Amino acid sequence: AQTPVVQANGSQLSCVRSPSMASVERPVGWNEVKTVVLSNGTRLRVEPECSMASAGDGTGGFVWEAASVLADFLSANPAWVVGKRVIELGAGCGLAGLAAGALGAAEVTLTDWHLSAAERNLDANFLKRPELHQRFKLRRLSWGDAEQIARVTPPYDLILGSDLLYDGSFHKSLADTLVALSAPGTRVLLATPDGVPGDGACSYCGRFYMRLDDAGFAAFDIAVAGPRAKKARLLLEPAGELDRGDISIVELIMRADAESSAT
Repeated sequence: AQTPVVQANGSQLSCVRSPSMASVERPVGWNEVKTVVLSNGTRLRVEPECSMASAGDGTGGFVWEAASVLADFLSANPAWVVGKRVIELGAGCGLAGLAAGALGAAEVTLTDWHLSAAERNLDANFLKRPELHQRFKLRRLSWGDAEQIARVTPPYDLILGSDLLYDGSFHKSLADTLVALSAPGTRVLLATPDGVPGDGACSYCGRFYMRLDDAGFAAFDIAVAGPRAKKARLLLEPAGELDRGDISIVELIMRADAESSAT
């Protein structure tokens, strides 16, 4: 559901609330405007959507640290996106996807359940730069929804996601969506503090990667985010407090012998 937030100027924002989360320990600076200068000189200004008073259990309105890590990785490695068809899942404020477009992606589709934050940040950064703005599309996408997946016209060259693995109940639908958006050669970059392939500390993450392996993906940990790497903490119901690891970036590649759907 969306809870309207009235700002001092009288305008309204939408604070996205996740039905699976009772509360989230907010990241440091979660309610601050994030400014990122990319390697090509482009300056991105990304504003969080939720106010301090209204964001008790929201996720989509925060500028999560994993998104900053992924944007930094793309900035340092622009060959990942140049000329590519890119889609971001769970885009939230849109930081990673905006970085991909600014760094030279041919097309970027920003997706989430709610798109108001991504749309506002897209327009704030690129509305006056139509040559960049036209690279982007905004599409609502619920993971596992075949009709919505078809509307974003897969396959893609690169799929981006940041902090998507915090709730194991979504892992099957997320895996199914990754498979449906992919073709042999598609790459996926996941910035995650919740476990990497082979990490026995996160059993539900292990099952997620096994599902993708069965569907034809090869997965491996490619980067730990240097000075940004830090532990995160999330409060979930009914499990209570969940300790999370350092933010890592995991690459998945769909193999040539991939199946057409997750099993």
